[in-house]
Amino acid sequence: MKRYEYEDKFFSIEVTMTGIICIVTALVSLFFIFAQTMTFVFEIVLIVSIYQIMNTFFTNSNPKVVEVSDEELILSSYGRKDVYRLDEINSFKVRQIGTEKFYVRINKSSVYKGRYWITTNRMNDGKELADWIKEFELKIHPDSLKAQAIKSSKLYKEKKED
Repeated sequence: MKRYEYEDKFFSIEVTMTGIICIVTALVSLFFIFAQTMTFVFEIVLIVSIYQIMNTFFTNSNPKVVEVSDEELILSSYGRKDVYRLDEINSFKVRQIGTEKFYVRINKSSVYKGRYWITTNRMNDGKELADWIKEFELKIHPDSLKAQAIKSSKLYKEKKED
């Protein structure tokens, strides 16, 4: 089993600190809502803060550890572990942000499970993980428009080189 782990200092700042700031923001919002100051604005801020707190600490949306074997994909953080058998994954949708950040949705994703932000440049052997994510998506969805574009792009490059 290959283990990819988010570097501690980056995870603390980028994930944990964001969650803590959202907790403080939610508390400040509650104060202003009860003080009846700009209530509508602070209600929106409160909702966004709660959503981010849930994503950070309760839904495992930002996994600290990604483990990949021939049989399983395991994503974990803050004591929560989501385990997927690779042969039971029937949907693996990936949105790539830049070259190193991925938004991955697995099977029937919900608010509580199946949605993950994976920042590969902050993980050990991140390029290897990024390649695995892209290849696995093509394996699960070989007939998708994205897969066809990649295949045709490779064919185009090969023809151009000849």
